[in-house]
Amino acid sequence: MISINLNTLNNSIDHKTSSFYEGLEEPLDYLIVRRGQYFNISLTCIEKLDLARIILYLDQEFKEKAKYEWNYIIDHDMQNETLIHISIKTNAIKTPIGEWLLRVGYKSLNDTIHWHNDECKIIIIFNPWMEDDPVHIDKLNETALNSYVLDEEGQIFGTTMINNTILLLLV
Repeated sequence: MISINLNTLNNSIDHKTSSFYEGLEEPLDYLIVRRGQYFNISLTCIEKLDLARIILYLDQEFKEKAKYEWNYIIDHDMQNETLIHISIKTNAIKTPIGEWLLRVGYKSLNDTIHWHNDECKIIIIFNPWMEDDPVHIDKLNETALNSYVLDEEGQIFGTTMINNTILLLLV
């Protein structure tokens, strides 16, 4: 393997995390994605890889190792590039948010694993758009949910009652 591309631009659009990268220059050595949704990485190689020999290791540092659920699909786009779709389940107990490390290896014909030199830092955050995520807000439509989660600025309203009339106030 020559390189691993985290596809930060496309993944950040798909995961609604673009604002975390504002003012930063690409390429970045980490990726911020939402749990329960696929993200893509690309492997560039000298030659076409045997898909069955690609090894992915995704883990988080814990005092006690947590059992988490994740899966991946490996595709070929071109002769020397392999596209991998990775998803981490939304179950908050089994799949905590935070910093994860992704390592990519390739098993040779003699079963020796050759790991790529770089560990990729993947930051997994909550996903209120996924019904299975405990932070999902099902009472909001898409526009309200986007505003609630993505807007950095907003208005806070409160109410008061004066002379038996409820007034809506901008706080």
